[in-house]
Amino acid sequence: MLTFYCFLSNKVLLFNGGNHLLNKLMRKIMFLKYKMLPLAAIMLTGSVNADAVVIKNPGFESGLTYWTIIDDARASIISNSGSQSLQLMGAPARVHQWVDVETNTDYILTGYVNGSGKFGVNNGYDVVKKVVFDVSKWSKAVVPFNSKSRSRIQVYTKFNDEFQHGYFDDIQLVRADAVPTDPTDPTPVPEQCGVTKLEVIEASDDGSYNNNYSPEKAIDGFLTNSSRWSSKGNGKWIQLDLGGETTIDSIKTAWLSADKRTAYFDIETSLDGENWGPVVTGAESQGDDSLNKDDLGDVYARFIRIVGYGNSSSEDSQWNSLLDVEVFGCGELKESPIETPTEPTEPTEPTEPPASCPITRLSASASDDGSSSGNYGPSLAVDGSLKEASRWSSIGDGKWLQLDLGGETTVDSIQTAWYSADKRTAYFDIAASLDGVNWDSILTGAESQGDEDLNANDLGDVYARFIRVIGQGNSSSEDYEWNSLLEAQLYGCGELVESPIEVPTDPTDPTEPTDPTDPGESIPDLVIPENITNGSIFELEGSDPRINDSTLVFLALEEQVTTPNGNGWRHEYKIKESKRIAMTDTYEEFQATIKVDLSTGGKTIVAQHHAGDTGTIMKLYVSDTDESGFYDSKAANGIFDVYVRILNKSGKEEKKALGTIKTGDSFTFHVLNDYGVVKVSAFGKDLETEVEDDSESYFKFGNYLQSQYPEGNDNCGKHGDSSSFKKCFEKIGITTSKITMTDVTYVRKTK
Repeated sequence: MLTFYCFLSNKVLLFNGGNHLLNKLMRKIMFLKYKMLPLAAIMLTGSVNADAVVIKNPGFESGLTYWTIIDDARASIISNSGSQSLQLMGAPARVHQWVDVETNTDYILTGYVNGSGKFGVNNGYDVVKKVVFDVSKWSKAVVPFNSKSRSRIQVYTKFNDEFQHGYFDDIQLVRADAVPTDPTDPTPVPEQCGVTKLEVIEASDDGSYNNNYSPEKAIDGFLTNSSRWSSKGNGKWIQLDLGGETTIDSIKTAWLSADKRTAYFDIETSLDGENWGPVVTGAESQGDDSLNKDDLGDVYARFIRIVGYGNSSSEDSQWNSLLDVEVFGCGELKESPIETPTEPTEPTEPTEPPASCPITRLSASASDDGSSSGNYGPSLAVDGSLKEASRWSSIGDGKWLQLDLGGETTVDSIQTAWYSADKRTAYFDIAASLDGVNWDSILTGAESQGDEDLNANDLGDVYARFIRVIGQGNSSSEDYEWNSLLEAQLYGCGELVESPIEVPTDPTDPTEPTDPTDPGESIPDLVIPENITNGSIFELEGSDPRINDSTLVFLALEEQVTTPNGNGWRHEYKIKESKRIAMTDTYEEFQATIKVDLSTGGKTIVAQHHAGDTGTIMKLYVSDTDESGFYDSKAANGIFDVYVRILNKSGKEEKKALGTIKTGDSFTFHVLNDYGVVKVSAFGKDLETEVEDDSESYFKFGNYLQSQYPEGNDNCGKHGDSSSFKKCFEKIGITTSKITMTDVTYVRKTK
């Protein structure tokens, strides 16, 4: 077994194991040019146990014994070695253990990780080092650190606020001086050269810097607050150009207010300014405003990027503010084949400059994807009113408002006013299109400006017909998913050019009448699988839901099927009793496009894995109630939360929000049971959990209308009492409950 250790000024590196490691050897050893992560690595054989710090139950073979647990954590059979590992399944899951260390000593924390999460050390004061990972196979994470004045350190694992679970195994902590320094197979050592400060000929970014805090101020040699580069948002970068290729030993950075907050950043390098490789990930500022060193391990490059990920402050956490940066290396600069921009010269054939034209407000109509909330439709964002009641509102990342100018022209800028912008910050992007199909990103990471007035964003004279304002939610703690635009106005110059785009007409008033078609004639290509309809696996509760070969319609109010323990009327397919076996003995995959027509205040279950008793392993809900923990969670407002409830291996039920819809909307749902590992996908989200079930469980789907009040979630009928359900639905006002499924697929295999 090959083991690699890397010492890069206490920065975190993630190793992916196997022969892949050989592609990550550092140029310090071989001076080879790789496009992958360069590492100052020493190849060792065997494992290191000398001077190891005692971590109790490091491989979780005794479950979570000796570890302190905060929410949604358990032992998993998905392991790197042995029979178990640690699995973190949702925020704010965190597991840690305090261990004794020597003061002012260098240590190396290692562990094997999989999925997505955080792994590191913390002493509650001045030692905080971690790696943030997102990998698809077991990979080795390495966290070097110095214990400073502390004699106890906390080794911790943490959920990464993503939908993918995190797995941890084989955690080890050793003194750095316990790692052997002699490689098994010595490699040539290159001739050494003196490390000196390198000249940065240019600093640049993507143009998103704030006000007067431009990139060149980060290389002017001043450490004053007024002389800095600042840009807001995760992934914002500053690029340094050395003017030629050379060996880079390290960089030094100083960050704004680093004595009060921690800046987070990565470092990347490139030879050509196009192909980039990571050098340091998960780096942090060092607790003061002075220049602090990050070792780059003699990477051979011309360009360096510092990629910011905000900071630890509670108020301005999105800001990346770099006071100054210096680059150090050795060797002469090699002439680079990159053609750098030069000062513009006179063209050989003079061209006429475009004639200027006056900037005026442009008239536009507005539309969206139909997901606007309640009475807050797209037209209210172009009616000239800044009143809160006259706004467009839609919930969810990526929801957009589209402005149509009716023809092509030069668009200079857009002015937007956002709901409650004096209390919260709206986040949005801008895209433009000539045809309404192909879109170009014009502005990313834009934000509202602190008031509800119209504020301008320069679009750079883009030539377009359509403009989209793409909402990315807001900064509030409760309603952060909402995009609420009071008003949008476009400004530009030049006459409109007639557009060849055929704008869809009102379907209720077609320009050319067409022959009416029977609903059954518009048939999707995908036919309902026979293993659902032929009675070999499934049985029906209610009449046949097929209206044609590719469409199932489940009508709970009409069928009124009742079971002894049921809490409402149902119309469903379910696995026959003779075919029911444990989920751990079954491979089962179901997918469908689900259209929901449901009265305001309604709640139904459209798919579930049912245990052998009355318990449930997985349920997919569509609900217009005030049950907490979801995107809307407001009763009877016409917005339905779509979510799942899953019973995990430890027997604990988890709620997972997927998205929201309105009546008449559709979404695609996919669920896979891979012999006890359940994966659910919808609305672009992928969830996974592991269940332990040896009962005769079974899958069912359709329309199980719940007899439940929208407010408070109390039952308004009696279990198994059909007459009480009828009274309940009449009292609540449930007059429509129709679930339509198309593009249905189903596969089942058993051991």
